[in-house]
Amino acid sequence: GINRGGGARATLAEFWKETENRMLVANTPAPLGAAKESLTDVAPAFKEAKASFLRQFLYLGLRDAKNVVRDKGSLIARFGSTIFINMIVAFVFQSVGSSDPYHWTTIPGVNNHFGGLSQLAIGGMFGLAQPLLLSFPLEKPVFLREYATGTYGAAPYFTSKLLVEVPMTIVQSMVIFFTTFFIMELNGNFLYMVLATSLLGLVAASTALLIGAIASNPQIAIQLSPLLFVPQILFSGFFIPTSQIPSFMSWAQYLCSLKYGVNLLTIAEFRDPPSSLTPEQKAMSDAIIRNGDESLFGRNDIHTDQEWVYVAIMAGVFCLFRGLACAVLAWKGRTLSA
Repeated sequence: GINRGGGARATLAEFWKETENRMLVANTPAPLGAAKESLTDVAPAFKEAKASFLRQFLYLGLRDAKNVVRDKGSLIARFGSTIFINMIVAFVFQSVGSSDPYHWTTIPGVNNHFGGLSQLAIGGMFGLAQPLLLSFPLEKPVFLREYATGTYGAAPYFTSKLLVEVPMTIVQSMVIFFTTFFIMELNGNFLYMVLATSLLGLVAASTALLIGAIASNPQIAIQLSPLLFVPQILFSGFFIPTSQIPSFMSWAQYLCSLKYGVNLLTIAEFRDPPSSLTPEQKAMSDAIIRNGDESLFGRNDIHTDQEWVYVAIMAGVFCLFRGLACAVLAWKGRTLSA
């Protein structure tokens, strides 16, 4: 709770209410020197006032939720663009996952099938990571000022963002698959594919968060965005099978969440071939999709018995980049208050 020594003190909520205008002004980046000088005038008593982690977490999460609800233009643009782009994808890959033997027993058909899944994963990664990549550099000055004055810590700030980020990511992933699943006639489990894409989006957003923490403004973040997206696409297995990537570079795939998101979607989609296939067609489908080094699974290093390994790798990358972003911003906040 708030330290009450030395007479009555305002609560953390009251302090934020009193400084609401200051936080709004802080959205406009100011020179570090000016910000540093202003810190001595901002409620110095609150440097000693320490709220519990839970209280900081809840208040910060509530503030993020209110900001999302208030910014209706961004919400409309985010979901409107998601629907529009995925409608295009759905009709380009229309019926690519149908029970037609062509999509299961021929190499061109299976490649088209896999291409549709890869496009869903790539589009999901872009759509789920880009909002944070563009918005976080604008939020950063607020964090630096409030962190430097001791309003809250870096850990509750970053964990509280998940209160809004996780539900938004799941809802956006559901919109992606409601738009595409039935038109493309996909064969996989709907909920499984939504959750796999959500995890992919959260990991990609964590990488975007690190880039946003390093970048001083949105323009620099945009210039750095190829570092997030291009390696992910190269190591996804769509343009070149991962088995053909030189060994001295193949280690990079372990930092690329798109590769493992594609793996999970591919396993879900091709786990059970349509029951309408004859035994001969099922044998042919297995030979093209999963059996042997030259099959789809073999060329892209996909193993059906390693689903949880892929999830664990993505969770590890998520924690790594979130932790690095937290450390970078905490260091900048300490530098600002020094």
